[in-house]
Parts: sequence; structure tokens; C-alpha cells
Amino acid sequence: MIAKRIDKKPDVRDDYSHLGRYVAAAREKGEKLDKFWIVNCDAGAGLDDLDTALIEIEATRTMASADVDNKTYHLVVSFQPGEQDKLSLDELQDIERHFAQALGFADHQRVAGTHINTDNFHLHVAFNKVHPATGKVHT
Repeated sequence: MIAKRIDKKPDVRDDYSHLGRYVAAAREKGEKLDKFWIVNCDAGAGLDDLDTALIEIEATRTMASADVDNKTYHLVVSFQPGEQDKLSLDELQDIERHFAQALGFADHQRVAGTHINTDNFHLHVAFNKVHPATGKVHT
């Protein structure tokens, strides 16, 4: 397994909803959504809850200072060929949860989904860096 943070390009604005929809819809050519879940949102935890969860996350993000230009942490975890069939939803969620804890985002809102469009099965996690209770940005 290889984990990599995807840095925001300087010329692209921070748009959590766009990233959340990308993780959920997998709109690129050949992109296929495998599993999907939402964490720490009152809106719910499934794909049907995405629109409401994104509204909730965007509202949380307004609690942070307007001076903060990047309130999103995008993580991609790539797996070895053949691991897709071996990893259950519970195991994938456990991997995502461990990364969230290690990065200091355990209590933060996030959208996660696995994609099967490349040779390597991979997991996208879009963390809201703004803490939902304190409004502080975790860096």
C-alpha cells in the first residue's frame, strides 16, 4: 500500500464539494466507483447522503478564518494488484480510519471512496481540515 497526499495546485481554488463529487462520481473516462462512505457528518454516511453532507461540510468550513486558502486534505492510498478482492468494506474503512487518526483528522468530516480505473485499486479520502466543533484548521 502506498499513501500520497495530493497537493492543491496554486492556481486552483479550494473546492471541497468538487472533490467530494469526484470521489463519489468518478467522472473521468474509465473511472469507476467501487465503495463509498462519509464520516462525521450528521447528514448520513452513504452515497445518497452526499449532497446534504457537502452542504454540511461547506457550512463547517465557513467557521474557519477567511485567510485560510486551503481547507482540504486529499489523500490517495494505492493498493497492490489483487488486493481489491481481498479487502472488505470494513477493512477499507479501518484503513481510512487509521490514516485519519495518524494525520490528526479522526474527528473531522470526510468523504471516502475506492476507484477501480487503474491497474492499482485505490482509495481517495477528502478530509475537511476545519474541525466541526472548534472551527480550527488542522494543518
